[in-house]
Amino acid sequence: KPEYIEAENIIKVFGLYIIVISFNVLSNQYLTALKMEKKIAMSLIFSSLITLILFFIFIPKFSGMGAAISVLIGHSICALLQFFIMIKNIIKLND
Repeated sequence: KPEYIEAENIIKVFGLYIIVISFNVLSNQYLTALKMEKKIAMSLIFSSLITLILFFIFIPKFSGMGAAISVLIGHSICALLQFFIMIKNIIKLND
């Protein structure tokens, strides 16, 4: 139906989100096993604040697509932060 056309594009954005969250789960499990919950919490707080700011910027302009993009960017930042912490730890262990 034509009224669902906008939802089609939003679902495509969340398709990318699935890839991002997969990397996040991997690094999150690694950091949890090493008792690095504080670093996990800090990355979550930081990325949540970014997501909230992006909501205020994108939702008024782009509605549902703005929300989807904001979530994708916020979670991508969280995944990258946790992934870099994990890689840094792996390199440190190999030295």
